[in-house]
Parts: sequence; C-alpha cells; structure tokens
Amino acid sequence: MACAAPVIGQLWRRPSLERVVAKAPGKTAALSFPDYTKAERAVDLAVHMVGVPYGVVASVWLVVQALRQGNFALTISIATYATGLVGMLAASA
Repeated sequence: MACAAPVIGQLWRRPSLERVVAKAPGKTAALSFPDYTKAERAVDLAVHMVGVPYGVVASVWLVVQALRQGNFALTISIATYATGLVGMLAASA
C-alpha cells in the first residue's frame, strides 16, 4: 500500500532534496541537502548583513537597560540571552 504523504522533494519542488529510504527493515531514512540558487544565497547574505549588526546593537541596548535597573540577576539573564542571540545570528550566516 502506497503512502499518501508527499515526498519531501515534492513539498519544496526541489529535485535536489530527495528522500532516500533503505528497503531493508530497520534502516533509517536519509535526506540530502538542497542546492540554493544565487538569488537565495544573495537574500540570505543580505538578511545576515542587516541582522547581525542590529542584533549586536539591540543586545548592547538590552544589557545597558538591565544594568540601569541595578538587578544583577536580570543583567546576567539578559547578557546570556544577548550572547545566544548574537551567536545564533553569527553562526547561521
């Protein structure tokens, strides 16, 4: 009986993203990575060129606001969040 769910490659209409399923029982399925177009790479670059600097500026502003409150726990929490935010933006670039 065929599965009614669409194959992942059909969902995104990308021929490079294919689902490879082993026929032997107990084997796991593997996915290949998509090939991005030049336009997709350009948009990704633009998003990160804007997002990383704004993330840094916003993080500094948040930490300064927390320091003004005089609450040590709040400052540490905000600094931890800000570090994670900037790290995530930088790592995904």
